[in-house]
Amino acid sequence: MKFREQRPEIARALDRGVTLVFSILGKVVSRPQTSAPEKSSRSKTAVNKYDVAITSARDAYDNGQLGEALHLFAAVIELSPHEPWGWHGRGDCLQLTGEYVDALSAYQKAVEFGGGAYSHFGLGNAHYGLGNIDSAKEAWEEALNLDPSLEIAKRALSRDA
Repeated sequence: MKFREQRPEIARALDRGVTLVFSILGKVVSRPQTSAPEKSSRSKTAVNKYDVAITSARDAYDNGQLGEALHLFAAVIELSPHEPWGWHGRGDCLQLTGEYVDALSAYQKAVEFGGGAYSHFGLGNAHYGLGNIDSAKEAWEEALNLDPSLEIAKRALSRDA
């Protein structure tokens, strides 16, 4: 059974609402400065800001703080819109809230900007969540073409559709 079908509609609606509220708040309310200490005495460069932002976003994601992670991945994308990892992280967050259409768009951007096997794997998961089984399998196969050792893609391809 697909993840989306397992969750009640009210839970999916609440997820969408919370995601929207955090997205709006992230654009309206300025955030306190909570950057990591500098590793050297040089001034922050765009690369350092990107590194801090992506690390903070992944930490929020890993801790299950999806609203915070979405906000932080938006900051990552703003800092470097042509890097795949901000888009990929956005896709991960959206997929976990059942927003497969938006997750698909985010993963497509990640792939467009050079995202590798994991971005193709995420793309496959988003397709799967939408019921696009053939497209999901194509994306998982591409993930394996890029990284033949990617066990999660092998398992995804072996599931019953």
